[in-house]
Amino acid sequence: MKNDFERRVEILADILQGKKKNKAEYAFEHGVAEITISRDLRWFRDKSIPIYSKNGKVVIDGRIPKSKINRVLAEYISVKLNAEFYLENINTFSKSHPYIFFQNLVNTAKAVGEKRLINIRYKRITDNEEVNYNVKPVKLLLSGYNWIMHAVKENENLVKMFYLTRIKSIKLLNKYFEINETKQESTKRYNIKLKFAKSVRNQLTDKIWFAEFEITEDEEGNIILETEQQINNSLAAWCISWWDQIEILEPDSLKKYISEMIKYYNRKNS
Repeated sequence: MKNDFERRVEILADILQGKKKNKAEYAFEHGVAEITISRDLRWFRDKSIPIYSKNGKVVIDGRIPKSKINRVLAEYISVKLNAEFYLENINTFSKSHPYIFFQNLVNTAKAVGEKRLINIRYKRITDNEEVNYNVKPVKLLLSGYNWIMHAVKENENLVKMFYLTRIKSIKLLNKYFEINETKQESTKRYNIKLKFAKSVRNQLTDKIWFAEFEITEDEEGNIILETEQQINNSLAAWCISWWDQIEILEPDSLKKYISEMIKYYNRKNS
């Protein structure tokens, strides 16, 4: 049986599709009492989503803030799909680090969700030394097969990355924090301008490549993609993956970075 949250989100999707149902129809569809649907409508309004029963139909009466439904959708997708989505990565983590994988993931996720300070014993990548830090965990991210915590050391404001595989122990502290203005480690970003051949238009326009980017066309129908990114291995490899369908217009430093990458690869593998 669906829980309350799943039912409410699926009702919202119905309404956004323009379906006109009354509370009794939703109650029958989801196997609950009509009073439960009334509570669901109050739950929406408590979240500033203006859904009411009017003239016998459940309708939207007002503007829905996108931030509100985005948050609801993120939570719904997490409930429905994340178990399978993350399972392969968790299996890999559990094989490579069987003694710490469960507690590190659970405690980090708990601390991020509760905005709670933690004490970690961390094996630094730079010198392999184990050190203790009190940190404010901001995010828990999955990058490839690596689980990474973005966190700010206590009394600092710079966000740094900590690999969960290198955290030897975690202790939840009875101290909580609010997120103030923070600075990301290695924050230098460049204006990137790329030109793509007309033949890859659909691949570019129908996919989301970066959090922020703009796509236009030049007079010849070529696709111009502009974004602001750090120049790193990931961006360079992405550019190379387009083979001869891409031309880097700006900056020259990205061209140089890729040339150096290819030069060192050829030196090792030719």
